[in-house]
Amino acid sequence: MMKKTDKHFRFLSRSLSENAYLYTEMIHSNAIIKGDSHKLLSFNDCEQPVALQLGGSNPKDLGIAASIGEDFGYSEINLNVGCPSKKVKSGNFGVFLMKDKNLLSECLYEMKKMYLYQLLLNAELGLMNLKERIFSLILLMKFLMLVSKHLLFMQERQ
Repeated sequence: MMKKTDKHFRFLSRSLSENAYLYTEMIHSNAIIKGDSHKLLSFNDCEQPVALQLGGSNPKDLGIAASIGEDFGYSEINLNVGCPSKKVKSGNFGVFLMKDKNLLSECLYEMKKMYLYQLLLNAELGLMNLKERIFSLILLMKFLMLVSKHLLFMQERQ
């Protein structure tokens, strides 16, 4: 969650549970490439396992950001395509990236090319009734079949 799961929150979370899998807040690839990547990506070893959540829609930049994340020692990298925030709409990332399956496929391809370990796609379907959820999962499965050649694992959260 943006501006919620920073390193301080993760440190506290780890002190509450040794078994929790921790995630960074979604960080845009441009922020990592053009900003202070050490400030954005550094974490305490006690936080492991911790996943880097990337946002963005530029395939090359996402590949570079995944590579930088790998250098920092994250246990996985995931591309967030579930954030419905109004802030992500203008940048065509988060949930809005799923509308362009070809661009999403290119993003996953570049990320996988630059990052050798576990790459995940993080989609959030939200709270739905059972019928809506089943329909959404069927659509999601069809979508994933189109982009899955670059994906190792897909994670869905509510």
